[in-house]
Amino acid sequence: MEHRVSSVMKNSIGEELGIRPGDVLLSVDGAPVEDVLDYREKTTRPYFELLMKNGDEEILFEVERAEDEDLGLAFENELMDQKRFCRNKCIFCFVDQLPPNARPSLRFKDDDFRLSFLMGNYITLTNVSEGEWNRILTQRISPMYISVHTTDGELRRRIMGNPDAARIRERLDDLRAHRVEFHCQVVMMKGINDGAVLRDTLTTLLGYRPAAQSVAIVPVGLSDHRDGLYALEPIDGATARETIAIVEEINAKAGCPFAFCADEFFITAGQEMPAASYYGDFLQIEDGVGMVRMFLDEVEERLREPVACRPYRATLVTGKAVYGYMAELSRRFFREYGMELTVIPGENRFFGGRITVSGLLTGGDILTAVSDRDVGECLFIPGTALREDHVFLDDMTLAELEARLGLPVVPIEDHGAKFVERILCGSWRNER
Repeated sequence: MEHRVSSVMKNSIGEELGIRPGDVLLSVDGAPVEDVLDYREKTTRPYFELLMKNGDEEILFEVERAEDEDLGLAFENELMDQKRFCRNKCIFCFVDQLPPNARPSLRFKDDDFRLSFLMGNYITLTNVSEGEWNRILTQRISPMYISVHTTDGELRRRIMGNPDAARIRERLDDLRAHRVEFHCQVVMMKGINDGAVLRDTLTTLLGYRPAAQSVAIVPVGLSDHRDGLYALEPIDGATARETIAIVEEINAKAGCPFAFCADEFFITAGQEMPAASYYGDFLQIEDGVGMVRMFLDEVEERLREPVACRPYRATLVTGKAVYGYMAELSRRFFREYGMELTVIPGENRFFGGRITVSGLLTGGDILTAVSDRDVGECLFIPGTALREDHVFLDDMTLAELEARLGLPVVPIEDHGAKFVERILCGSWRNER
């Protein structure tokens, strides 16, 4: 595969060598580069030879680097190889529940061990070749993020529709033996891997410490587009409360935070979010574990400092799951600062009403939520609902939404201090 440079970091070794976007990397130390992990390993050596191609000219560079120096090259294909796609047929797969008009790129199911290491993507270990598996073990590619779901091999095979899924304990044994650390995920389904099955799974994973670093339990996501798929029930309040209790029991055995319920469990159970101590080092924050607590604590910390607020009116559209928290902040902003922030729980019409997280709201959902409303000076929306190129999941752009509403639409990050700065202090005005 051709490795074409897309950008060169300023003041980097690559810039000093005169490498430019469009140049092609041919080899490092005389060997072709297999993928981004191979590239990183080869280019973090103290000395190496770099063969580049500029047009028709091949140039050999001898590179000497200090320990903290980076070559500074980014490539058009960030993985520097083809992505590994998922061959499982999981009964809960969210990709299988996408609406018919979802863009094709959303339908790609990745299950790539390199993305697990680099980006924290969860993988099943069923799509790893023996060569790749040996590479993980011998190079100690760590930490890995593993979708376990259950440690009962036969049940895991049925859940994932893949005979190789039954080998989960064998795989975890290998990782532990080679001192490869890993984080685990359990997508919990009512009546399938909850209750006693969940307790057994967590107890088994507890035995893999210290290789097993943490376990996140997340509720299954169910869209309205499940025709012909396995019949699954949403997590109800009783199941959520039972799950929280099981996790507390496991953590008591562990003597430290090890297993964590996603925020949605506490919302569904009607319970307060735990204190920050429940989440330890927030190792599973990217899986929706502790996001609400961290956000609220960051808001509280920022509000202890002076706040320069010029009161104005605005509207915030948020997911139904966190509406209660946002509405309470709105009332506090008005009570203490005179800020009039209307909070609207967005109905997810793209995926269906059972999807309540803010990050899956689309441009169309937001537009519908505020139609025929006086939103005030601007509209705030969840930044997590946008891709990096400011496009929603339904392909509406942020610019298009602004044009249709005729007012500023401001994405809000999940960081509590920035939330206060943008909304209460009005810093968004200086960013436009």
